[in-house]
This record gives sequence, structure tokens and C-alpha cells, in this order.
Amino acid sequence: MIGYKKCPHVGQDQSPNVLVIEHNEEGIHYELTLVGSKDCVVSHRREMNMNQVDHYSGFLSLKDLNRDTSSNEQINQPHAIIGIGFRLHEKVRVYDFFRHSTESKSTTGHVIASLLGIQQGFCFARPWPDSPIEDWIVFLPAKTIVINGVEQGDNFIETINGNGLDDIIPMLPSISLKFKDDIVYAQLLNADGTEAHKKDIEIYLETTTGLLQENRIITNELGQAETKLLFKGKGKVKAGFKFYTGKVEVEV
Repeated sequence: MIGYKKCPHVGQDQSPNVLVIEHNEEGIHYELTLVGSKDCVVSHRREMNMNQVDHYSGFLSLKDLNRDTSSNEQINQPHAIIGIGFRLHEKVRVYDFFRHSTESKSTTGHVIASLLGIQQGFCFARPWPDSPIEDWIVFLPAKTIVINGVEQGDNFIETINGNGLDDIIPMLPSISLKFKDDIVYAQLLNADGTEAHKKDIEIYLETTTGLLQENRIITNELGQAETKLLFKGKGKVKAGFKFYTGKVEVEV
């Protein structure tokens, strides 16, 4: 697991928050200290004139981390951002970020937290449903992140135009699209651009022209899938994942 320190807002200095995580094959122990009122993670506290320092600690099993609290649905898709939030010192809330932003396409964490009525804490980027926790990325506005006793270095995420996930999304999987002889070919990719040989991953397709024989295609053991585009004109075919559609496109 790698920790990334996110800038709170465009042009603002580093946040004073502190996160300590211990993880193993069963889950994570966390200790989180939120300080101050400028960070997006404490926007709720500013509005409610709450104490400017909050401390949260607890344990989340892998089962907990794989369930969206609001919908009670499993977080079982690739390309997932798993958020950890709190509601006025009540039980910790786990939320599937892209599930709740699929309509708005918002990539700003505090917007989604506000919609859910929770105080944003920290987030994980999980590449694939079966990715071991060692391959996850944790991020939040913070001056210190410690993971299994190791303080994380200068891994910073710059907030670009207010969109807090713009530097995280490229660290998640993608898809290569090709079009030839009326066939749309898709290949799963890891974040580093190498082919991801992942079976039974569902790819969501959409088109601006013609008719796709299938709007959802399932990958084989090489991470590949294909379908036909019928009655096409000039346009584009786009591909993405369940709650993050249209990530890539190809002209047809």
C-alpha cells in the first residue's frame, strides 16, 4: 500500500491532517486526526462550528471495505475509489465513490461526501476486485501518512482545477480500444499500460453511431473482449467500467 498526500484546494499549502494505518490480510486498523477548517475533508465541521480537531480510530475488515454503507451493495467492480467517512461520531461509513458520482461525473470528494451527509475522511484507490490490499493506494489531504510503521514520502497529489481525483484516476486500470472490419476490440490495461490478463471483467460500451451488438462485454482469460458495430456511420465508440463509463474512445 502506498500513501499519497493530497493538496486540500487549488493553490493551498499542505494539510495538517495525520493518518496512521496498519493493514494485514484481514483488514485495516486506522487512526485519523483531522485538523483545521480549510480542508475539504472538514467542510461539514466548519459549517456546524464543531471542534477544529477530530480523532477517529477503528478497524475495518476486508468485508467492510467491500460494501457501500448507503446502498448496502458490494463494491465488486474494477476501477474503484473506496471512501471512508464519518457522520457526527457515529459508526464509520464506507462509500463507493463512483457509484454515487456516476450521474454527476464529479471527481471532487467533498461534493460526494456532502451528498451522502458524511464527513470525508480518507480514500482508497483499488485497481481490480481481487487486488490485494498491498496494491491499494490511500490518499487524503495530510502532512503525515504512516502505513505499517513506514512514513510515506513525498507522494503528492496536486488538486487540478478543484478536481481532487484527477491525479488518482490515471493510477487505476484502463482499456485499449481498436476498431477493424466492424469489430470493436477491447483489451484491459493496468495503470502502467501493460496488458491486464483479467477474466470475467465487464466492460461497458457506448457509441455515437450505429448499433452495438452488445453494450456490455465480458473479458476472457487474456483480458480481451469484442463485439460488432452494426449500421455504423462516422462517430466514436467509448468504453469504461460499471460506474466510470466512457474512459476511452476510438473513432469509427
